[in-house]
Amino acid sequence: MCYGRKQQMIEQGDSSTLPLYYCLQRVLAAVLALLLLSSLVVGKETHMELKREHVEWLSLVRYQSDLAENQAKEPEPLNAVSISTIHDAVESMLSLIAEAHQVATSSKDFAKLFDTVSARIKTQGGDLSGHRSAMIALNNARVGFKHHGNQSNKQTIGRHIANGLNFLADAAEQGLDTAFAEVSLLGFVRDPKVCEYIRRADDCSSGAAEERTLAFQYLRLGFETLVQGYQQSKSYYPGTPLITTKPSLLPSVFDIRDHGGRVGEKTFEWLENLDSWVKILVLGIDVQEYTFFLAYTPAVWMLSGGQAMFYWRPGSDLSDDVFRRCRQFVVESAIRLGRRDFAYDARNASQSLPEDQRYTSEISFVMVRDENGLLTPPEDYGDVTSGEETSQ
Repeated sequence: MCYGRKQQMIEQGDSSTLPLYYCLQRVLAAVLALLLLSSLVVGKETHMELKREHVEWLSLVRYQSDLAENQAKEPEPLNAVSISTIHDAVESMLSLIAEAHQVATSSKDFAKLFDTVSARIKTQGGDLSGHRSAMIALNNARVGFKHHGNQSNKQTIGRHIANGLNFLADAAEQGLDTAFAEVSLLGFVRDPKVCEYIRRADDCSSGAAEERTLAFQYLRLGFETLVQGYQQSKSYYPGTPLITTKPSLLPSVFDIRDHGGRVGEKTFEWLENLDSWVKILVLGIDVQEYTFFLAYTPAVWMLSGGQAMFYWRPGSDLSDDVFRRCRQFVVESAIRLGRRDFAYDARNASQSLPEDQRYTSEISFVMVRDENGLLTPPEDYGDVTSGEETSQ
């Protein structure tokens, strides 16, 4: 119709209406262009691509929130520390969103920071205002604890933790277009082999029953690799780790079976189980979560040829909830063992020392009691005795 009207005006030579027609046409085109540009901008904000440093920052926030949950489970008054930790996670999340959206936050006041970020989220179609009163209450609890030593009771702490976690979930979803529960902590796992096993487990976790079975096997391999790697990285000599209950040159189970029969074999099995549990306790691994992990993952035997053999108990639960809990256990155990970790190889350490500080054989020293009853080197302290001489 518009095209026909235009042609009619041209044919009739109606020059007075043509400029108005072209003007309206241009206005309409400009409006459509603005609407299209607006939709593109909104789409860019809604489906934002996080920078690498922001991804790492978000992982730290996730780690802080997990740490706060664990601290809240401690007995009173130790659980009071969780208030500061969950508040730090919330404040860090607000600062992360502000930086990701390039929002200026000159004030260090928590309430103003929250309002600034909340206002930005509202322009993107989200709404965090419902969390404001709970987050202000959390901030007040944190100030009371940090500056005045006021400790909240267990129920109040639990409420603050729950409110903080709910806020973090909504803030990550609305402000960073990311599911907070799916934020990875693999960046804090140092052992590359453990990381790779966890990634393989993730790849198989959403498949059919056969693939899900493989996912749990990968988790078990990741944990065994973690524990063995930690143990082997600290040794007196190759094959002689610091963390062990076994004597050197331990006979094989086949030798024990040949000489001790069925009784010897079962005794050896009993000692092996004791050794594995003592190792878990020494490494500081969460025994309750380890027990859950054992219940839902297969037993594994590492064979001499480098293969692994798995044994599944009947009726195993391969649900998503069980997988997530087992996965979280492996990741948290890796992070825990990575804290203040060190590698120790006595032989290599000795070779790196100057010759006058290097012991080429085992050395023994004797100390005697002085007049105060304290042990001290004897007068002939310089006359040391090597292990080889002592054994003769």
